[in-house]
This record gives sequence, C-alpha cells and structure tokens, in this order.
Amino acid sequence: MTQVLALELRPGDMVTMNSVPNFNRVAVKQKIEAIGVILPLPPPYGPDLNPIE
Repeated sequence: MTQVLALELRPGDMVTMNSVPNFNRVAVKQKIEAIGVILPLPPPYGPDLNPIE
C-alpha cells in the first residue's frame, strides 16, 4: 500500500474498499485517510442486492 497506492493518491481522491481482511486493518485506513483520501463504506452484504445469487 505505501509503496504503490499511496504514491498515486491525492487529497480528495476516493478509494472504495471491500471486506477483504487486509483492507480492514486500522493501520491501512489511517494511512489512506492521512493523505486526505475519502473512504466511503460499502453497503452491508445482502443477497437481495445481488440477483445472481
């Protein structure tokens, strides 16, 4: 994250993360937010939202 993604991010950018455990680490969120990036929370999982399932 700090070697690739953080170098490309600018204040005001938006990063959408899913529920992968690596993304949910507090340290990762703090580093991204320190740059000034917006982290919107995805909606909770719901099978009604996915017509394929």
